[in-house]
Amino acid sequence: MIDKNTIPEHWEVKKLGEICEKVQTVKRKEKYLDEELLYLDIGGINNTANKIIDHKVFQWRTAPSRAQQIVYKGDILFSTVRTYLKNIALVDQDIYNGQIASSGFCVIRGNKDVVDSKFLFYTSLSDSFLRPLNKLQTGSSYPAVRDKDVFSQLIPLPPLSEQQEIVAKIEELLSELDNGKEQLEIARQQLKVYRQAVLKWAFEGKLTNPEVKEGELPEGWEWVKVEDVAKTYGGFAFKSGDFLPTGRYQVLRMGNVRPGILRFEESPVYLEKVDDNTLNKALLKINDVIITQTGTRQKRDYGFTALINKNNLLLNQRLAAIRFNENYLPKFFLYFSWTDNFKNQFFANETGNVGQGNVGMKAVTQTLIPSVPIEEQQQIVQEIESRLSVCDKVEETITQSLQQAETLRQSILKKAFEGKLVKEKVEVTQPKNVYFYQVQLLVYLIHYSNLQGIHHGEMTAAKYAYLLHKIYGIKTYYNYKRWHLGPYAPEMKKVVNNKKFFSWKDNGLSLVNPDSILNYANPVKEQVEKAIDELSQLFASLPGKTRSHKTELFATVCKVIEDIQSADLQAIRASMADWKIDLPTTHFKSKAEKFNEQETEECLQVLIKKGWDKKIINS
Repeated sequence: MIDKNTIPEHWEVKKLGEICEKVQTVKRKEKYLDEELLYLDIGGINNTANKIIDHKVFQWRTAPSRAQQIVYKGDILFSTVRTYLKNIALVDQDIYNGQIASSGFCVIRGNKDVVDSKFLFYTSLSDSFLRPLNKLQTGSSYPAVRDKDVFSQLIPLPPLSEQQEIVAKIEELLSELDNGKEQLEIARQQLKVYRQAVLKWAFEGKLTNPEVKEGELPEGWEWVKVEDVAKTYGGFAFKSGDFLPTGRYQVLRMGNVRPGILRFEESPVYLEKVDDNTLNKALLKINDVIITQTGTRQKRDYGFTALINKNNLLLNQRLAAIRFNENYLPKFFLYFSWTDNFKNQFFANETGNVGQGNVGMKAVTQTLIPSVPIEEQQQIVQEIESRLSVCDKVEETITQSLQQAETLRQSILKKAFEGKLVKEKVEVTQPKNVYFYQVQLLVYLIHYSNLQGIHHGEMTAAKYAYLLHKIYGIKTYYNYKRWHLGPYAPEMKKVVNNKKFFSWKDNGLSLVNPDSILNYANPVKEQVEKAIDELSQLFASLPGKTRSHKTELFATVCKVIEDIQSADLQAIRASMADWKIDLPTTHFKSKAEKFNEQETEECLQVLIKKGWDKKIINS
């Protein structure tokens, strides 16, 4: 339930269904059986990025029965199964116009006259929308909600123009957040690569024998079968009907085993009394290594092996146990079992389907492992653990940061839908004397630029003024046009030529008696100062030529995005080719000639990263 006291007074509260259009379903009898369709189902949704990453292609004769709903760009696909998994995505590609979605989705199509599709999309990702639905799920195997449950949810609804501002701000903040998450994920993948490298070096002997040649084993090493240095045990087929909620012996099952870890609290089951014959077959000892025999290789980053570290554990079926002799360290094997060398052997004879492969006892007993002097095993284990412990600490920090990022994401959405993300607009009336206001603005622009060591001519001042207007929302009351040297407002010349406030020196603009303006009150003065400071740092950091070159490029790309209402690189380049330059002082005939595609793309990426492309389009 939405508390009206938590949202702005001028917002409404609506049931989702009240602002949505009905989605058409397929009439199969009217379809040609050979006609192809693109099919969107839950498997094609990335529920971390909340994007469509894949689709399937069918003919109607072979299309699944769930292929029922016709979708269009701007629709939201909301999975009604396990809503807490957030299998939600915006249909944002033209290729899906008129294509087909699974009936496992509630397709949300907002009325465009009332609600922005992206506003609805971000609403559907917020905890305030999902939490009530999570409670409404029914069913044990596949808990789900009904479409009518989704459409019954109450959502806050600002005016359409305000929705678009909120979306622009959300995307600006989330783009920065996602960039940070991307760097964390890259770091996590690098840790994974490093771990495998450590294990590879260790079992090639390079951690303890730095002079060993590639492809050769160190002196005293040899390959042996597991059965040569250990006894192996298959799991015992206990009857699930005999299991108790508590008891003396815990029955260890596949769900209790994770890479290197035993999760005793994972659906524990127990037995109180066990006969001696069963104990001889199934009772595990401390330092036994266990390995799961069901579940595919793709699910096993290290192989599902773990070390027994407490008593009174019984080995259930589909698990195997390995009990090494006194000259072979269980931990030495445990770490080897995480290498590609071990996995390539162990899974070579995996049987079963892709989702649930099985490995027999032959793989457990016949896999080749390195036989190494016991003292060297101990040294290698120490070397591995000293390196992997550092990795574990770094990964723990990365995991915490990713969790914090998700918390921050929800905080952003919460503020957005409480009206706290975008400041309520105060109606700004046009100054009584627009010309004097424009003089003030130019004085501020030049003054704060000078403090940054930047000196403007008329054309760079015009570009900065354009960016103040379009990116920072500081009204300039100019009509900017495509000019030879970038966006320019011809009426600005009247302001520049005011000799009472401006003079020309070394082809640059200087201020005359600036204090008469700087001491004059103006609500945008502080805004201009902050904007100039940010732009100065931005242009200094961009790759490329002179500051004036970067400024013209940046303002040009912004003007093109404004004109074509798109941030697509190829569309921008085409529009830049249409932007003609007719100056005797340059051989360039268009903006596309003056600025190459690489620097245009680099400039565009900066705009997108900051979310400024959305601001320009929405303006």
